[in-house]
Amino acid sequence: MKIFIYYDNSHIHLKELINSMLLEFSHEIFEIPLTNDLNELIEEVKNLLNNNKNSLSIILMNDYIEFSIKINKFEKIRCSPLLTKIEAKLTKEHNNSNILATSSNFIENNFLIDIIRTYITTPFSEVDRHKLRVDLIEKNFNI
Repeated sequence: MKIFIYYDNSHIHLKELINSMLLEFSHEIFEIPLTNDLNELIEEVKNLLNNNKNSLSIILMNDYIEFSIKINKFEKIRCSPLLTKIEAKLTKEHNNSNILATSSNFIENNFLIDIIRTYITTPFSEVDRHKLRVDLIEKNFNI
């Protein structure tokens, strides 16, 4: 699996810590170049995910909620703004989320690492009601 990760200026100090944790898994890790233009970042992430099926993105930035609201307007994008490990687990299990958006401003670094680890290791549940939910989310783009 490919994982695309973005660090804004206030999260760049976590790069080594997070990248070393991600190397525990056999995923390809790609860093998204730093930008100060939120719309440019959204376009980049959207294109990366649409061109790389079954990939994930991790967005670490102060404006993670605004990012989530804006990018969720696009087809095949399911971005989850979150700050807890249980949210990371449930958004992957129930919604097959493909973007985790968060900030270390509200949680300690060790919790952030646990959230990311939980997110990338939790599979989609494939339970019928969860598949239906994701199908309905996708259907809303084809109205």
